[in-house]
Amino acid sequence: MVIEKAKRLVEHKKDVIILLDSITRLARAYNTVVPASGKVLTGGVDANALHRPKRFFGAARNVEEGGSLTIIATALIDTGSKMDEVIYEEFKGTGNMELHLSRKIAEKRVFPAIDYNVPVPVKKSCSPLRKSCRKCGSCVKSSIRWVKLTRWNSSLTNWR
Repeated sequence: MVIEKAKRLVEHKKDVIILLDSITRLARAYNTVVPASGKVLTGGVDANALHRPKRFFGAARNVEEGGSLTIIATALIDTGSKMDEVIYEEFKGTGNMELHLSRKIAEKRVFPAIDYNVPVPVKKSCSPLRKSCRKCGSCVKSSIRWVKLTRWNSSLTNWR
């Protein structure tokens, strides 16, 4: 229902951001309620359970002559659960930006606890330096968000 409302707002030339905490928990919830398909992935995840969360996450878009829908979602990793790892691997390649947070940095009371040492894969079809990208349509907005985030982090560093 939320995603449908967001799509309608995008059609009316509005920019919409959905914050989802967490896509792992959403997939786990669907795993408990979706009827069994008989095809179970490693970790006990039913193959049909990931269909709806993938559709939700895949709804993000930048509409020409319209607005944009940005979905920022968190994923749980390093929990010791094989199911969480499988869900993370399924969604890993679908986003156009990854940001890794560190528990060690957060324990030192540094916020946001962004771990800059983790190598982040860059989509080969997209370049953050391009003005526009016909392949995904969201490169420009993603690079702008990253620049704002970087400036915000540097201002926090100077403030301390």
